Amino acid sequence: MPSSSDVIRADFDRIASCSADLLEPTAQRLLAEAPFRGRVLEIGCGTGALARELAAKRGAKVTAIDLSPRMIDVARVRTNETLGIEYRVADIMALSPRGFDAVVTVNTLHHLPLAEMAQRMADAVVPGGRVLIADLFDARGFGALPYNALSWAFRPSRTDDLETVKAWAAHSQHDRIQTLRTIKSTLREVLPGVAIRRHLGWRYTAIWQKA
Repeated sequence: MPSSSDVIRADFDRIASCSADLLEPTAQRLLAEAPFRGRVLEIGCGTGALARELAAKRGAKVTAIDLSPRMIDVARVRTNETLGIEYRVADIMALSPRGFDAVVTVNTLHHLPLAEMAQRMADAVVPGGRVLIADLFDARGFGALPYNALSWAFRPSRTDDLETVKAWAAHSQHDRIQTLRTIKSTLREVLPGVAIRRHLGWRYTAIWQKA
């Protein structure tokens, strides 16, 4: 079961001040799939790195939400007001958003019930709108050894300070990460025709367009 929202909020309030504005390759892939000048909802925006790129490079009108008040504080400080991003402290499980051209989330859904979240995202977009997901999966078993070896070999180098390492290590104890097979089964049931791709680094992307 996913960890409680209070636990996740506390984790990310701690992580916020030491988070760097770096976009993972999977986030960059989703950025390229976002519609130009559309209304975009980002779920789990963190310090706003992707929201700023969506506004600056895709001309998007972004509503960016996060459970952590501290993350939203940092995002607002790092964001130029001219980008017009609306940041909100909010729990997506308490919302029923509608009318967006795209909904995007990066490394957030493994904290939440996947099927319910996929349906909420689908409901949030207009016909022709896109659901854009990047998240983590658990690669286990003998058959995953080559993939795991490549992911370790090509993982990006980091120079995190001790506090950052401790914060992420503590948070990792609350992660509940599913296998890619389970994730695919769930997403395909809720989002028929979804395109799911595996990437190095124990990441996947899922892209779906509403009929």
